[in-house]
Amino acid sequence: MGKIIEIKDLSFAYPAEEGKVARNALDHVSLSVDEGSFVAVLGHNGSGKSTLAKMMSMVLAPDSGSVIIGGIYYFDNCCCICFCWHYQCYC
Repeated sequence: MGKIIEIKDLSFAYPAEEGKVARNALDHVSLSVDEGSFVAVLGHNGSGKSTLAKMMSMVLAPDSGSVIIGGIYYFDNCCCICFCWHYQCYC
């Protein structure tokens, strides 16, 4: 079986509050999930679990990196979310 989910070098930072420095919620995260497997994402509060889920469901756009789910490529292309299906990209 192949990969059903691939995350490559994913980064995201929420906007900084006034007077504070922005910190990455995700910093160059990569992972892959084989088709038919079960995965749990565990971590402390504020470790990026929900942010990762929002990236995978395209609720949030990554600052860099790519998300590939079921062969559909999602990525950030100069402030535009694009997806590719069978090597045809739409922005």
